[in-house]
Parts: sequence; C-alpha cells; structure tokens
Amino acid sequence: MDTKAICVGSSSALRFWRSARSVGGTVREDEIASAFGSRAFDITRQVARARDLCLCEENQPLDLVFGGSFGRCFVANVHIHKWRAPLGSKQLIEAGDGIYICRAPVVIAQLGLTLDTVSLAQVACELMGTYGLVPWTDEGVVWDVDPLVSYAECREYISAARALRVRGATGASDALQIAVPDSNSPRETDIAIYFQLGRPSGGAGLGGFEMNRKLLVPQEYWPLAGQRSIKPDFCWKNARVACEYDSDDNHLNSSQKTKDERRRATLEAMGYKVMTLTNGILKNGEALNAFTAELEQQLGIRRNPMNANMLARRRDLCERLFGTTM
Repeated sequence: MDTKAICVGSSSALRFWRSARSVGGTVREDEIASAFGSRAFDITRQVARARDLCLCEENQPLDLVFGGSFGRCFVANVHIHKWRAPLGSKQLIEAGDGIYICRAPVVIAQLGLTLDTVSLAQVACELMGTYGLVPWTDEGVVWDVDPLVSYAECREYISAARALRVRGATGASDALQIAVPDSNSPRETDIAIYFQLGRPSGGAGLGGFEMNRKLLVPQEYWPLAGQRSIKPDFCWKNARVACEYDSDDNHLNSSQKTKDERRRATLEAMGYKVMTLTNGILKNGEALNAFTAELEQQLGIRRNPMNANMLARRRDLCERLFGTTM
C-alpha cells in the first residue's frame, strides 16, 4: 500500500456504499478500482476525487482515517479520525488513485462514535439488508439489492475492535445486538429494532426471530402456496409464530393481496400462527401494545406489567420509529 494513500471512513464511507448500491444489483468490490480508474498520486486531487466518490456536499467534510498504514492528511475540509482497529486488505477496498474505502463492518464500528444505538442499528440493518437509502434522490430508497455484509462479518470485526478497546466499538456492539440481517425495507428494520430492544429501553424484548428467510413448503401444500418455499417477514421458527407486515404502499393491488393471502394460508397450514402488523397498528400506541401482548402470548412468554419508566421509554421509542401516538 502506497504511503501517500488515503483511507475514507465513517459517514463518508457510508455515503460511498449507499451510492454504490444505488445503481442496483451486486456491488463487486473487486471491480471497484478498475471501474473508477487510477491516476497519478496528488493529495489535493485524491481528496477532491474522494469527495466526489462519497457525494460530499460543498461544505461537508470528508471523513479520513488515520491509523495502520495511513498517515494524517493536512487538507482543508477534512475530518481525521484516529482508528486503532485493523485496516488491512480484508477491511478495505481500493477505489484507485491511492484512495481506499473502509468496508461495511469497519464503517459500522466507526459510526459507534457518533450515532446512538438505535440509529446505528438502523444503519447495520440497511447494510445487511436488501434495500439501500439514497437520500439525495427523489425516491429515497433503492430496492432488491444484495446485502453488503453478513452479520457474522460485522460481529467478528466489531468484537476484535472491542477487544482492542477501540473507541466506538462498544456502541457498535450494542447496536449489533438489536440489528437483524435480511431486512427488505426501512419499516421492516424499525419493526425489527422494536422487537429486539429490551423492555427497559422501550422495546418489546421479543428477539429470536429471522427476517425474510426461506421456509421450505411441504409437497402437500405446494398447490396452496403456488411455490416450493416462502419467506415470512418475521419468523420465530421454534415457536412456530410468524408476523407479516402489511405496508400501505405495497399491499393495495389485488395480485399482491392474493400472494400475501396464499402465503399466510400456507403458513397456517404448516402449523404457524400468523399475525399481521399494519401501519395503523404501529401508529396507535394502544393498538401496538395490544399487538405486542398478543405476540408475547403466542410465543409463550409471561411477564409482569410494564412500569411507568418502561412505558415512557416505549412511548418515546415508538414515536421515533413509527410516529406513534400513545
């Protein structure tokens, strides 16, 4: 690695990965350098080009990492972040021109310095999911993209950073505890965080589910399902409970409704209890608490009533995630 190389991390690297995903399909890290090309090293040019790659606005600083093989960069409008965790070939991709970009696990660990637990869990779910946020576009979201990283990769790197007592790693570890891979949408991510987060923090404390994971359909139910496998939005396999989220945007046309009804009927035929969560429930505090209580019952969980502090934290959390009125 050239001593004049620069390393983009933190929020700037997150913008880079969001931009890379915005074209859809699979992000081929081995093709990024050849796609972006390479020219002679010049620190001013490097920083300017890195700003373009990361879609930095005019007065928005570029986040560069100082550590490992990377030295300090004394250029205007740059934030330098000291980083003591590994920054080797497994943690970086090369974008040409002596510019290296931190991969998703590193970015999540670095953002533990600046984001709270819920915000960082949202980022982790996005990067491990099949959608990407593109706030600079009218649509705001791209769909049907491949996950950038697995949960195992994130856990491995963040655990290593935490063992080295790197600042931000503890916050990243806490966020990863409530993040779930394979989310299909920002709303599914927020629901997952609500389910995962413990009751003392305002959540439901109902972890142990998988999101959008394939379930094989027994042959006798193939005609009912119309396919040989199905993917429930949220599935507690051991308890044989599934939760389907009905979004107002995606469930208005008759063909989608028919598909959803067949999936629910198939799950029920397979012995699953299927619960349906709507935006109407999410935005109504009383309805959401009733839904959560019923889900607890279906999962065989018995608990004491929430105290005043728990209820206050749930109100704040649900208002933040769903715009809930309690």
